[in-house]
Formats: sequence, structure tokens, C-alpha cells
Amino acid sequence: MGLSYGDNMSIGHVTPTKLALIELKEKLRLMRSAKRILEQKRDSLREALKSSIVLLVDIISFLKRNILEILELLYANLIKYEEAVRAYEPIAKERIEVEVIWISKGGYYAPEFRIANIPSTVEYPEGLRAIASKFYEELPNILKLVSSLTELLILLREIEITNRIVNTLEKVSIPSLEERIKYINMMLSEMLLSELSSLRVLFSG
Repeated sequence: MGLSYGDNMSIGHVTPTKLALIELKEKLRLMRSAKRILEQKRDSLREALKSSIVLLVDIISFLKRNILEILELLYANLIKYEEAVRAYEPIAKERIEVEVIWISKGGYYAPEFRIANIPSTVEYPEGLRAIASKFYEELPNILKLVSSLTELLILLREIEITNRIVNTLEKVSIPSLEERIKYINMMLSEMLLSELSSLRVLFSG
């Protein structure tokens, strides 16, 4: 049974030749292979996301009490040494320096924040020295939290992008190629039957 004009138009322009059939089958093979690889990547990213969430919860649980202590110390000392802190702030020269190292984690890159420089607290006013010392003590853990949050966002974005590509391959690209291959096979079969019929007529005559 032949395809109608509407069926032909629905699969786009396809030349019903053996060469075109071979090319389309190779494209289909590559697309299916790419889909499998991307599905594996997606599964790997999802596992990494689970691990990242677990780590994030652990860091938050660890920091919760410590950060509250820092805030309480900050509040108490600002009240007590507010004048000294405000006087020192404009002349402070040293700053905390943080560097970002991008680490490959198999399928994506995640940032790791590291302390490059911490100012000395020797010249700090008494109240500010206590606050700064406590803060600097917890800074590595705070940076771990920032790294984990950033990695979480990167993973969510990577999973979303990979899902979109997999869905496009699965629902659009692969079915389209399958329809074209089906069309060419049908047309080649009809042409072969037509040639055989012509030969039968020729030899019967």
C-alpha cells in the first residue's frame, strides 16, 4: 500500500534510495547511542545530586550552632565596642582573599572555594579581634557551604539541560528518522514490486 501526499509531506523531503536508507540508518544508530550516553550521564548527575544534598545537610547541621554563636558574639561585642569598631573600619587595609578552583567531577565542573589570605587580628580592637577570630575559625566551613550550594545549582542546571536533549532525541529526532526509514523501505519495496510486475509482463508477452 502506498503513502499519500500528506504522509509524504509529514516526514519531510526524503529521497527513496538505498544510499539514503543507509545514511538514515547510520544517523539513527548514532542518535540512539547518544541517547544512551546522555541517559547514563543523567543518572550519574542524579546520584551526584543526592550526594551533594546529603553533604549540604551535614554542613548546615554542623554550622547551625556555630553560626548562632558567631552572631551572638557579634551582637554582644558591637554593643560593647561599637565606637572602637567604627573607628577601626576606615583604616583597615587587609582583606580576606578567597580563590576559586574548578574541579572536574565526571560530567560537570564544581567550584571549590579556598582561603588565600586571612588578615592578622593582632592590630584589631579588642571587641573586633574576638569577632574576627571566631569568624576566621569557621570560615573554611562557611566556604564549604558556599561550594556545596553552588555545586547543587550547577547539578540542577546540568540535569535540566540533559533532560531536554534526551527528550528531544526520544520524542522528536529518533521518531522522525524511524518514520523516514519506514517510508524509504516502503517505497523501495513498491518500486521492486513494480519492476517485477513489469518483468513478468515483458516475459509473458
